[in-house]
Amino acid sequence: MNTITKVWAVYFTGTGNTKKTVCAVAEAARDTLGCEYGEYDFSLPAAREEALVFSPTDLVVFGTPVYAGRVPNVLLPYLTGKPVGNGALAVPVVTYGNRNFDDGLMELRNILEQNGFTTIAGGAFVGEHSFSRTLGANRPDEEDMTLARQLGVKAAQAAAAGTYTTPAPVEGEDPIRPYYTPRDRNGTPINILKVKPKTDPDKCINCGLCARICTMGSIDPKDVSSVTGICIKCCACVKRCPKGAKYYDDAGYLYHQHELEEVYARRGESKIFLYRVMCGQAASAACPFSFSQQLPQPHKNEKYAKVPAQQSGVHRGGQPRGNSGAHQPRRDGRQESRGFNIAVFPMGWQGQQPGRKKVQQIDPLCRLLLHPGQQRHIHQQQRAAPHPEAGQHPRGHTGREGTQPTAHTRYLTPP
Repeated sequence: MNTITKVWAVYFTGTGNTKKTVCAVAEAARDTLGCEYGEYDFSLPAAREEALVFSPTDLVVFGTPVYAGRVPNVLLPYLTGKPVGNGALAVPVVTYGNRNFDDGLMELRNILEQNGFTTIAGGAFVGEHSFSRTLGANRPDEEDMTLARQLGVKAAQAAAAGTYTTPAPVEGEDPIRPYYTPRDRNGTPINILKVKPKTDPDKCINCGLCARICTMGSIDPKDVSSVTGICIKCCACVKRCPKGAKYYDDAGYLYHQHELEEVYARRGESKIFLYRVMCGQAASAACPFSFSQQLPQPHKNEKYAKVPAQQSGVHRGGQPRGNSGAHQPRRDGRQESRGFNIAVFPMGWQGQQPGRKKVQQIDPLCRLLLHPGQQRHIHQQQRAAPHPEAGQHPRGHTGREGTQPTAHTRYLTPP
């Protein structure tokens, strides 16, 4: 086990959401460990030209936004070779615009592992969507920041004590699925790859800020109305223009924006993922939220149950909920979970059952403490339930086809 001497915040950010989140995690880790702190922003092209090398005594909080459910493809040439871990511990963090982070966090985790990092935790946080002022408006907010700081503290404690296994457990599927494709109401794909921002000459004061902050270096500093290279729709120029002179007017882009705002108006959940070995009263005390006190206490020799739980039966506050609070169907055929936003994994559990390719969606509850009667009840329900692989599931659907969980239904992998 190596002593951590420096915590790094490393990020790509367009509108500032990823920087805010990653720095909150890293600063909390630094304060917990009492060590040095550094930042590296690879948002601009010049910062992505050279290798970024770490050491085994570093803890790196590494963040990117999620575009179309994955790590932005324009960053892959840099990410797949330039950051070199050399055994450094890492916490992958992604931000997403209130729709879904899909496989983005798992993809980032896999990239870091391939680059020689040892990932020990992870997080996915909601940020205001780059396309919109209303979708995830003002996120990450204080609730998100509190969760980010908790991730930093818990990751630092795990790093200091060596109480982790790797790779970090995160939601997603492996192999990584294709990028999300926006579609119109007829199911026709909407292609906005070549769409570029326009400039309102009546508002533009030629300050040149948009050219300086363009993450692709595509805006001509001599004529900011000219976008000579690719545009990834990070919207840094749109949202950070002091005069509001940058905008998009493409019909497909605007349709997709408005559809997102309509379909995903609900509050998306930020989530963190940790490994932990906990038993008895110590486990409850270690749970980062005060509602851990409401959970039933186990026998002194019992450990936290391993609960993959494709469907959650508990709402915020620790009490069982009925079908109305379970996974709700969405207009795009996927499902969303409205439960706790912390997943703590028993040591050594890899989140995947033998013979299954699909990684289970993790129960966002801080490891329910189950007494033997509850375990028997759940196990009996699991045995009576249809096999979770019966039928084909749409992308992102991790529940049982054609069923809804009851208030007390949880799916248990016996410890």
